[in-house]
Amino acid sequence: MNCERLGPSYPNVATVFTAGIAGGVYYVASEFVDGCNLAELVHRHGAPISIGQAMACVYQRRGKLTAIHELGIVHRMLSLAISC
Repeated sequence: MNCERLGPSYPNVATVFTAGIAGGVYYVASEFVDGCNLAELVHRHGAPISIGQAMACVYQRRGKLTAIHELGIVHRMLSLAISC
């Protein structure tokens, strides 16, 4: 499977340039999106984080999920490593 850009660019959503199988190993080559993730935010500011910080993360994550679902992409899991 080879793909150029999957669709329009979205903030904090990595562009996938190519994906495939090489030597029986699946791979995905995507752009690097720099930023803080939820685990780093909690580590930096201590737990619990404020309601405002939590809601900002939830709102951004919702936007990212909406964007990838509109492209027909199904995500497998969510984790604290996803950037806020």
